[in-house]
Amino acid sequence: MINNLTTPLLFMKKSLRKFSVVFFIIIITSGLILCVTILGNILIQPYSDSPDSKATFDQTTISSLGKMQTSNKNVKYQSTPSGRINPFAE
Repeated sequence: MINNLTTPLLFMKKSLRKFSVVFFIIIITSGLILCVTILGNILIQPYSDSPDSKATFDQTTISSLGKMQTSNKNVKYQSTPSGRINPFAE
């Protein structure tokens, strides 16, 4: 009676040992496919603007932007410390 019960268990144990590498490869491959699919779905989703992210400008910001100079205007030369160069000088 005991021999009849252990025979299927021994067979299952032998099968698991024999095919353990195959099972491991299948599990790892499935996990990688799942990760790539999830990341692909995240990247494909369109960006949605929420109403909170819209920029608003008050009058002080607008006036400070108006005071800024463009790059085509002639700006007086600002001196740099000795041994240094200004990378933004035109």
